[in-house]
Amino acid sequence: MERKSKFKLAAFDMDGTTLNSQHQLSEQTIESINKFSENNIKIVFATGRMESAVEKHLEHINSDGLVITHNGGLIKNLKTGEVLSKRTVPKTIVDEVFSFSQENGALLHINYENQVYILREHVLSTTYAKELGIDLSIFPKSFSVTEEPLSLLLIDEKEKLEEYLDMMKIHYHDQFDYVLIPWIKNKWMLQFLAPDTSKGQAVIELSRILGIDPDSEVISFGDSYNDLEMIAGTYFGVAMDNACKELKDVAKYVTKSNDDDGVSFVLEQLVMNEERFLCNF
Repeated sequence: MERKSKFKLAAFDMDGTTLNSQHQLSEQTIESINKFSENNIKIVFATGRMESAVEKHLEHINSDGLVITHNGGLIKNLKTGEVLSKRTVPKTIVDEVFSFSQENGALLHINYENQVYILREHVLSTTYAKELGIDLSIFPKSFSVTEEPLSLLLIDEKEKLEEYLDMMKIHYHDQFDYVLIPWIKNKWMLQFLAPDTSKGQAVIELSRILGIDPDSEVISFGDSYNDLEMIAGTYFGVAMDNACKELKDVAKYVTKSNDDDGVSFVLEQLVMNEERFLCNF
């Protein structure tokens, strides 16, 4: 007998959530996601990554190819190439962030749909590229933005990025959105996005395009600050055990860590007896 589910879409953050600490999908997680999808449930990766850093993982998943990349800046079907939504950073913000990077030495990545430009080689950029499995391109010395990027990524110490962000909010408050998340050691990432852009906004937008109600038919999984809108804005938001406190506070359920297959744990409960699992929420 066909298993019935109230869910029609499942949105998964990748790093720290669906992927383990080695940035891999475990066999258990792959099996659980594919089993969960068997009842015509849309499987969507919602990530800060670019599409080339998603494709190799998507190969293991039963999916239509729908992904949300660049923290909500792009909604695209990677199998058909169809772009459902694209939001780019205004040139005024690009020029300002570029100037800040040049004057203060903060590492800058300029992110297009499937290409990342750097202004100079740096060990942190190399580490970032290796972590995601992507290639980087050196931006020409005569810097000029002819096409607005999907996002800009600054890498530096948290205090420096917070100070700069405060200044940007004062002078450009309605011209950008942003994500500020920890990375490695004492380095944080500040990503500038188009105004009103987030994973949560993109999941809701995609759901409505597909005729799915995010308030009653969407489950989402995340671990960090850039997942807040997604976890809070969908019917059943799940935080990982390794998630930040702020995310756990808004989640309906806290599962095991990403290294303990926390995504798989929830999906297996839903497959076995969804009604019993959800009755407490």
